[in-house]
Amino acid sequence: TEVGELNSLLKEITARIDALGGIFDFEERKDRLAEVLLRLEDPQIWSNPQEAQKLGQERASLEATVTTLADLDTRTQDSRELLV
Repeated sequence: TEVGELNSLLKEITARIDALGGIFDFEERKDRLAEVLLRLEDPQIWSNPQEAQKLGQERASLEATVTTLADLDTRTQDSRELLV
């Protein structure tokens, strides 16, 4: 049936997202993002503009990867739930 085919496709997509998470070290990047955000909240970091800029750039890069993969995973899971 169409629902069965869609469910199979979503399972395959989920497996690929999981693989991408491994390739991009999703958990490690997620942890690093949390660490960078904490450092950027520290008012003393702004006394060193170069370090603050470096951390800001790292934050942007990490957020792009983490947000994209998390969004893909959420959308896939939501789609699977709709089919059940």
